[in-house]
Amino acid sequence: MDQYMCLLLHPDSARDFLVKNGDNFLNRPIIYTNQVLSHNFSGLSQARDKRWEATRNTFSSLSTNVLLRKKTYYVEEKIKETINHFANHQIGNKIKSWKFTKPLIMNIFYEYFQISEPFEQTMVDPECWELIEGLFDFVSKAQGKPLLNSNVFGLFIGLYHKLSDLKILKKSYSVIKKKLVDPHMDSIDRNAPRDTIDELILLNESYPKEQQFEHNVIAPIFDFLNAGLNSTSILMEWFLLIMANHPEVQEKIYEELSTINKSFISTKNRYKDTPYLNSVINEVIRYRLGTSTAPRETKEDIEIGGIFIPKGSRVAILTSSIFMDEDYWENPQQFIADRFIGEPKGHMERLLLYSVGKRQCVGKNLANDINYLFCSNMILNFKIKSSTNTIIDDTPIFKLNSLPISHKIILEKR
Repeated sequence: MDQYMCLLLHPDSARDFLVKNGDNFLNRPIIYTNQVLSHNFSGLSQARDKRWEATRNTFSSLSTNVLLRKKTYYVEEKIKETINHFANHQIGNKIKSWKFTKPLIMNIFYEYFQISEPFEQTMVDPECWELIEGLFDFVSKAQGKPLLNSNVFGLFIGLYHKLSDLKILKKSYSVIKKKLVDPHMDSIDRNAPRDTIDELILLNESYPKEQQFEHNVIAPIFDFLNAGLNSTSILMEWFLLIMANHPEVQEKIYEELSTINKSFISTKNRYKDTPYLNSVINEVIRYRLGTSTAPRETKEDIEIGGIFIPKGSRVAILTSSIFMDEDYWENPQQFIADRFIGEPKGHMERLLLYSVGKRQCVGKNLANDINYLFCSNMILNFKIKSSTNTIIDDTPIFKLNSLPISHKIILEKR
């Protein structure tokens, strides 16, 4: 049977695809390499049908308002540790932002998976780096050629062909098993599951015995950590780069924040007290985080926006096109910090960073809180500057994610 590939470039069509007709587009396409590396579509990212629904429901508990309130304290503590580390050890140094954003994100995510502390209270815990390097290498080697210089679906279809073996994946699985899963297996109470990992272990016991344990427990954890580590830390990296290029924006954010609290900003200030910062974060997303969503597969024939899409077609949204379309944005090639002030009609609906509908990112609320806490408190405590005293090139490198070029920044204490 012929297979069709469809790219959606219009936000209304994208919402028809993801929300109005979401049930028809829940599954990822069956691609052999994805099947192998997701252990027969058992992970959170590539799972299909009832397997995805069961795994998704388990992970959805991570994003409930009750749990977010319970865990916000730990997120804030990790941000405070990061700020103190910079203030005591990094002032004036030329630093690569990803070397501290990734450990920060990993520590925060570990808090959502277990009861005890995941790492020592340092920025460079060796076990933290072991997993970070595994996840980072996995994504880096899988990304292949720049997205817009090749067939957009070729990136996904052949995503993992360039991996010579599965050593990177196995290394990450080994650390997850050692640090997260094994301690839970030793202490689980099957009548009173404590957290998501306990729930995954119990869910695994409901599957046929011939299915391997890592398919049902370790693979979904890997997917969650991998997606969160890369997407959230990349937004942080772009924020720092753009702030280094726009000191006037930094100062306006600082003025807004300093009227609230001169020591630490919490998530309770996020919506009502910091409209300018909220706008800046959204504009960073629009300006430099657009790429392409992972493709979905149509279960049945459907028509969207007057276009007939046959059953079995692969469909994705090219957010990099939507974010830069002059039909929806004034001067889209410019970074306009106050673009989202007052939430102009349609602007927020076009920001599809975490997708929408049933298969949207399960960690969306957590990611938004982390981004807000990090961005606000970095500006409250430091001036961010280019290490070369020149404008940093902000041309994105389009791969699986939209990445900034290699650069260094300098922090100056306020």
